[in-house]
Amino acid sequence: DIISVPLDVAYAPEDLRALLAQHADKALVLIDTPGRSQHSTAQLAELRAYVRAAEPCEVLLTVAGNVRQRDLVDVAERFSRVSYDGLVATKLDETRTYGAPLNLAHHIGVPLTYLTTGQNVPQDLAVATAERFCDLLLGEAGPC
Repeated sequence: DIISVPLDVAYAPEDLRALLAQHADKALVLIDTPGRSQHSTAQLAELRAYVRAAEPCEVLLTVAGNVRQRDLVDVAERFSRVSYDGLVATKLDETRTYGAPLNLAHHIGVPLTYLTTGQNVPQDLAVATAERFCDLLLGEAGPC
């Protein structure tokens, strides 16, 4: 109950379909999936099954902003099998170099949509605007 919204757990894609039917009256349903290794074919197949079951309007790939560019590109390329519409850059409070997620978004042609700068949800989550990113680069950004 981190952000004061109902929480349900789906243990299989069929469970997810049923839960989404229960929440059909909601304007927004957020689906958080467990972290998956880009090197596990089985885990990527399982994730694709959940995405197909959800029939989402938008899929966002969450990437850690504190890892090397080469690793981010590997993650993005391998998760492209799932098909996503944008990126969320997390862990920006754990680095002082912010270019990797921005470069990745440009490289793969999807927008950088959200940034996180800490563990406090929703306080540390922000829309990824040019102004917010510049504040990070210039060291003027506090928590989102």
